[in-house]
Formats: sequence, C-alpha cells, structure tokens
Amino acid sequence: MILEQHQPAEKELYCAAMEWLDGHWDGAAGLIKLDPSLSYRGNTTKEQPLHYVRETAYYALGLFIRGETQKALIALDRVLLNQLTVRNTEPCGGFLRHPQETIVAPKKAVEWVEYNPNWREYIGLALAIILAEFDTQLPEEMRERTEEGLRAAMAGSLWRRVPAEYTHIALIKAFLLSFCGVRYDLEAWLEGGEMQGREIFRVFKEHHCFPTYNSPTHYGIDLLALGLWRKYSPSHEMQAMASEMETGLWEDIARFYHAGLSNLAGPYARAYGMDLRSYASPLGLCLWASLGKTLAPFPELSTPFPQQHELAFAIPILAAGVTVPSSLLGTFKTFGNERLIEKEFRKEAFATAWIGKELMVGGNTQPEEKRSHFHTAPAEYPATVHWNAGNGLGWFCAQASSGLLAKAAEKSLSIRTVPNSTVAPQGEPPAFKLLVHSPAPPILSLDKWVFPSLIVDVSSNFSFSEPVARGELFEIECTLPTPQEEGFISLNFRSNQCL
Repeated sequence: MILEQHQPAEKELYCAAMEWLDGHWDGAAGLIKLDPSLSYRGNTTKEQPLHYVRETAYYALGLFIRGETQKALIALDRVLLNQLTVRNTEPCGGFLRHPQETIVAPKKAVEWVEYNPNWREYIGLALAIILAEFDTQLPEEMRERTEEGLRAAMAGSLWRRVPAEYTHIALIKAFLLSFCGVRYDLEAWLEGGEMQGREIFRVFKEHHCFPTYNSPTHYGIDLLALGLWRKYSPSHEMQAMASEMETGLWEDIARFYHAGLSNLAGPYARAYGMDLRSYASPLGLCLWASLGKTLAPFPELSTPFPQQHELAFAIPILAAGVTVPSSLLGTFKTFGNERLIEKEFRKEAFATAWIGKELMVGGNTQPEEKRSHFHTAPAEYPATVHWNAGNGLGWFCAQASSGLLAKAAEKSLSIRTVPNSTVAPQGEPPAFKLLVHSPAPPILSLDKWVFPSLIVDVSSNFSFSEPVARGELFEIECTLPTPQEEGFISLNFRSNQCL
C-alpha cells in the first residue's frame, strides 16, 4: 500500500487520523490510551484512561504504512500479547478490549460482558492486511506470531455462528475465512467463507439492502468489509458479489443523504446519535475519504468528541480502498431534489423518509414481531426530524425500545404506539420520550410546537410534559391516559423559511 498513490482526501484522512492516534500513543505501554467516557469501557472498573487493543492494531497498520516499522512492531507485539489463548474455552482466539481486563474463569466467561467476540474479526482484519502488505517487513518470529494469531482468531470464530443478517461481522468473517483458507491451504475454510458470502449475498438480494438498514454505525463497517472482499479476498466469486453489494449500498446511502445538512435522514436502525457531525462514525470516515474533511460529516478533532475510538477505523478503511463511486459524488457534495423515500428492507418492514431543502423526516414501520437481535439495537431511532435551525442543526427524535411505529410523508410525520407494548410495564399507559436538540427551548401547546425556524402543527391524543433540559438536549415525556388506547401523533411542518 503506497500512500502517494491515493487521492488528496484519502491522504488528508490518513494524516489526520495518524496525528490524532500519535497523540494518544502510550510509548511506555506500547498501546493507544483513550478516555472511556468518550469511547467504550469493557470488563474493567479501572479508572480512566484505558489502553485499547483493537485501536492499537489499527495504529500498527498505520505505522507500517508510514514506514515506522520498529514502532509498528512494538504495537503489533502488544496486540498479540492480549489475545485469549486458553484452549477449549469460548473466548479462545479472541482479544481483550483493554489489558486492564481480567477473565477469571475462561470456561465460564460471559460473552459481551467479559469479552467481545467481535474482536476476533475486528483485529483479525488488521492482521490480515499487515500480512498481505507488509509480511516482508516482519522478522521471522513476529511473522510466525502474527500468522498464529490470525489463524487462532479464525479457528475461534468458526465455533461461533454468525448469521448473514448480522451483516457487518458476517462480512468480515467471510473475508477472513477465504483469506486464511488460501493462505494456510485450508480448503474447507475457503469454502466456508464463500458459503457464508453467498448467504450474505442472498439476504442482500431479497430487498437489495442489508437487514440492519440505514445505520450510520454499521454501514461504514459494511463498506470496509466489502472493500476487503474486493481487494484482498482470493475468491473471484466474492469479489464479484462485493462489487454489486458495494454499489447498491452506496446508492442507498446517497438516497438518504442530505448534503446541505451533512447527515443521513432517519429512521436509524443503529446509530450513536442524531448528528453525524457531533460524534465519530465509520460512515463519516468513508465519506471523508472521498469528500475531504470540509464536506465530511465528522466532528472536529481538536476538541473531545464522542465515540472517539472509531477514528482508528480510518486506517483499515483507507487500506481497503473505500471510496464513493464517482457517479454519486455530486449527491454527497450538493443538495439535489426534494424526495420521498419508501423502502421495504425486510418483509413487511418499511423505512420512509421525506427529504426537503431545509427539512428531513424519517419513520420506521417495522412491526415489533418482525424484529430480532440482529435487526434492532437499543440505540434505534424509529422517528426522526432534522431541520436547518438558522444557526445550526435542529433535530428531535422519538426514543422507545419497542412498540412505536412511524411513517414520513411530505413535510409530515405520523407516529403511533401499540397498546400494551413493551414500551411500558403491562397495565401502565404507553409512553415514550422526545429528545430535542434546538438552539432555544421549544414552546409547546396543544396544537402547535414552535422551534427556531420551524413550526409544527400537532394533532395527538398524547399528553406532553414541559421540555426539561438534559445537558445540551431537551426531554419531553409523551404519555397516554389509558393503556388500552392506541396513541397517535400527527406532525405537519412549516416555517417562515421555504421547506
């Protein structure tokens, strides 16, 4: 991988990410050190900051690219030292999230709590790229350890069923199986990778999309994995499938993207927030690689920002050659036409969105019984509104774990709740919260909500509390008088500006 051959935006992203990672390098420990309040905390009660193993693996790759081989070898050594190697245990082949973690009884280790099984795939992809691009720079002992680490990670992954619907990890696993199958002359692994690849492709073809739909978090990882299929997979069949899925995914992203507001319209299957410019996301990095920092939906790196660990994904994203197709670049640079979107992403499950020049609205009509662990996450946003508030981005969203359906239409959004759903304990009135980000507190009345630059005409059988400030947000409680009643809210948007 020769950096000089990349486009200016890619070089800019690489230099910015590496400069930031350089600033978080703990030379004494040989690991990246981050603030867990802005990242994630694994199975440890240690005080901050913590050392981060996965992010160190990506930094090692970045150091190899920059030609700092000795420093890269130190980082790679520390990553491999944090691999879990107790045979005949569930975590075997995985990695600690932080060296500060301890797993007292590996045979009884609790998945997701004591260890994250996805670290096999996340760190495995970095090891694979290092071996593919820089194996001649590895001393013999380090090459053998890296090969053993990658092979152990995939051996552990083989015991874990990763369904095709769990797209981002399934994509990486399929790539690594094919890569390792050829590298280690294991025909069954290559066939297993291709078999999983075909199943992912079959699921994609059902609705020409992935089941975890419209996800700023997972989409970036999906694109990274598809780039790995395209560039590093030895399977020509997987390369061809990757090309079709990658194009289709970028087209979907472009359909929901608002260049003027620098955000995807909702609803979001998985997201860490409502504004891509306020937290780090893999999708934001993928867009930065083609658009440059000025146009990319990504926070400023000079001040602390949430999900900061995601910035390390820039390195494998660049290595995999993830870029926006040239035919779609204009869509991500300049707002185009107003549009109404209705997309069936699973059987009887629809995402709808209205995208106007100064407003975008999103709604998810996925029935509760159609959801599963792999299609829904606690951070789901089933009803969303973004608008140009004059001096910044305004937004609000309905937040509920289940039982809430929403549909967007031109300059409008309808929300309804399912009676006696799991939103509230059985027998209690349905309720959910509206979270609001606005330059000024909203003014609520029975039939009208007033925000800066936006007026919302309201028809509903819900009662709304006065907005309560929660940090930078306002929180509004929405409740019904009786649990048997189906709640509804009809919102129509207008403004002194042209929506």
